[in-house]
Amino acid sequence: MLRAPARTEIYSSIITVMLLNINQAKADDYFDPAFVTDPSGKAVSIDLSSFERASFIPGTYRVDIYLNEQYVNSQDILFFGDKNTGELQPCLSDTQLAGYGIKPEFYSLLDKSGECVNIRDIQGAKATFIGGQNRLYLNLPQIAFDQKALEANQESLWDDGIPVMFTDYSMSGTHHNNTKNNDKSDTLYLNLRSGVNVGAWRYRNHSTWNKYSDGNSKWESQLNYLERPLRAIKSNILIGDNFSDSDVFDNVSFRGVKLWSDNQMRPNYSNIYAPTITGVATIDSTIEVSQNGYVIYRTNVPAGAYELTDVSPLNNGSNLYVVQRGIDGSERRFIIPFSSLDFMQRKGTYKYSITAGQYRMNNTSSYNDDSSSGDKTKFVQSDAFYGLTDNSTLFGGVQAASRYQAYDIGLGMNIPVVGALASDIMFTRAAPDSVDDMNGRAFRLRYSKSLENTGTNISFASYRYISGDYITMTDMFDYYSGKADTEAYLMRKGQMDLSVSQALPGDFGLLSVSVSHQTYDTYYSNQEKNVESYNIGYSNTINTVSYNLNYSYYKNTINKVNNRNDDIEKNRENDHVVSVSFSIPLGGEYKDNWINYGASYNKYGDFDNYVGVGGVALDNNRLSWNVQQGYGNRDRGNYGSVYGKYKSGYGDANAGYSYKKDNRQLSYGLNGSFVMSQYGATLSRPLGDTNGLIYAPGAEGVRIINSSEARTDSSGLAIISNLIPYRNNVVNLDTRTLPENAEIDAALKEVYPTRGAMVLVDYDTHLGAKILVTLYDSTGNQIPFGAYAVADNKSERFYVSNYGRLYLTGATQADNVRVFWGDDNQYQCQFSYQIEGKRKINGLYIFDEICQ
Repeated sequence: MLRAPARTEIYSSIITVMLLNINQAKADDYFDPAFVTDPSGKAVSIDLSSFERASFIPGTYRVDIYLNEQYVNSQDILFFGDKNTGELQPCLSDTQLAGYGIKPEFYSLLDKSGECVNIRDIQGAKATFIGGQNRLYLNLPQIAFDQKALEANQESLWDDGIPVMFTDYSMSGTHHNNTKNNDKSDTLYLNLRSGVNVGAWRYRNHSTWNKYSDGNSKWESQLNYLERPLRAIKSNILIGDNFSDSDVFDNVSFRGVKLWSDNQMRPNYSNIYAPTITGVATIDSTIEVSQNGYVIYRTNVPAGAYELTDVSPLNNGSNLYVVQRGIDGSERRFIIPFSSLDFMQRKGTYKYSITAGQYRMNNTSSYNDDSSSGDKTKFVQSDAFYGLTDNSTLFGGVQAASRYQAYDIGLGMNIPVVGALASDIMFTRAAPDSVDDMNGRAFRLRYSKSLENTGTNISFASYRYISGDYITMTDMFDYYSGKADTEAYLMRKGQMDLSVSQALPGDFGLLSVSVSHQTYDTYYSNQEKNVESYNIGYSNTINTVSYNLNYSYYKNTINKVNNRNDDIEKNRENDHVVSVSFSIPLGGEYKDNWINYGASYNKYGDFDNYVGVGGVALDNNRLSWNVQQGYGNRDRGNYGSVYGKYKSGYGDANAGYSYKKDNRQLSYGLNGSFVMSQYGATLSRPLGDTNGLIYAPGAEGVRIINSSEARTDSSGLAIISNLIPYRNNVVNLDTRTLPENAEIDAALKEVYPTRGAMVLVDYDTHLGAKILVTLYDSTGNQIPFGAYAVADNKSERFYVSNYGRLYLTGATQADNVRVFWGDDNQYQCQFSYQIEGKRKINGLYIFDEICQ
């Protein structure tokens, strides 16, 4: 008579069979088959070869290949048993090694067996096969790599994504009520960012719709363009309505064509500026580079001269510390002074941008096509940056229109001890109608430096238009639009920005200072305007309490004259503001909530202060909220607000209410996206520039670890946004949230999207029941440990554990299963099952069967 298994035996069996069915690479152990007996004690001739050599035997396996922890590709690889260790080693041909970027001199002289190269024969190299994850890890010294070959291999992984249509939306609205005069009004705003992807082409449209308080509404198409990457030249091309892309000139709204280099297509080490590190090693050595106390680079070099061109700094303002360690224990240390500005390029690398088209006026979807001025607003703009030496970048640009030309030339330098300094000069010529030609010049200076020893960061930029007739191209085009005829339209004359931050010793916080000074002028109206602002801030945290102190001074001077030779009449407005704020977490069971307080006082005697309570709730902090109450003097009285935001995998929603004296306002908003593809339609939170579509059919409600709010919908679809283009992006599903009837082969997937792509992250989902069946032969004895089973409807092997227990996953409602534990026919059997009416515990069907 068959007996029901005890619960402890069930758990023990599940653990055992799961371990048997998860193939993991480990050192080989020999298990004597003579130790395996049936319940009567008789030895059974069972084939346990599958449990030797970590459950894998020599042969061909489909594996994901990782080179120095970086995914390369997936291939069928032949594995052989190492004659010394018995461990499985990959059989790699010289063609494959060359494809991985390994220099031929490191394997061409090896004694190959047929077409196989044993990776371990390369000094410092190691191959590790993780069978249960179908992964092969290859680790080689940096010196063995041919970087260009490796880059070409990485580019072959770039994925343009699947055809898709989408709309990213942002909607907000208000209902306002003035209780004093019973004046009510409503506003509504909708922002749509829509697109279509086909192959490498991306169509994008950004449009807005406004409904104003007076009942009128307006629809505007702000951007409308077609774009695609050009891999061969590592650039992008765009056709339509957009903005120019320049680090020399102001960006210009245009209708036309834009071509620009995409540094993201280049490897990390070449798209981030850093000096080349050179040296001489007297013996084989390890070179280690650190920045801000973190090791950012390590490689092995042979004796002789070396040159490191692939170091990627963490930031633009801290020195690089180099340690050269010889194999004999000797050390040499030196410092590479390093400061940079954002546009600086590595030696020999470059970036550029070219735009040609017609100027589009700001804040409008139209462009000036009037026959009298259309040709006057057509233009070409280009700029380029080139890494001239290890410490300098040459740059410049040109703007050209029928009645306007501008030329810029400059140099950026990393000067040891001093910091990063860049200067450029611009020459302009403009020829407005009925006005003498305007020839102008402008000078710009930029500076950046971080002082590690003192914790000081300095950033400075100054723009000085040293000729009264200097004019920008946008100012010139706006002149033709008629905007320059009004005295309110201002032309820039100069600007200076300075920011300094200082980390104070110990735990005394951070002090910051910023200064901004801007000078404007108008055409022919002889009106000048200066705007100045000064700010001093201090912030710190004591235990869990954070606080900020701030002082700001603002000055706005307008000088009006009827004639430049007349006396100047001056009107001045300025203000001083002192403010303080605190944030105190509540702690304990209310650790996700806090109290905040703030107060401010200005030169005119206005005093405001408020106290608020806020926090987050629900899993993954999907709900955030804040309640605030304040008071202002000078008849402003009480004011307050309440606000909440909820984040879900299908979008975000927010709502709030505020009041102040005689005014009451209700606000609300929705943000999200709608995506349509061949796999169906799905809703999501707002999209990024580059995204992924997760497809796990039949697996509903599975959480994506990379995105705390996203879960798969009823079709197994989900969106993961803000992927990094041209880089390895890892997508990870939380297998704990899989439905009871679903399993996936691997939770981790890796993708390399091109810019703007919607890449498919496809999961093989196995749907079906999970069964724990205890098997007995026709005499009532349990099927021995180590036997394996194959179901007619599945190709996988499942292994029998202790107590004759067999664990099947992805099982159908009924099936026939064959069981093997030796070469002789007497050690084979089969059974059929039906799970209808069987006992089920926590999603697991448990029953007994006779195998005969």
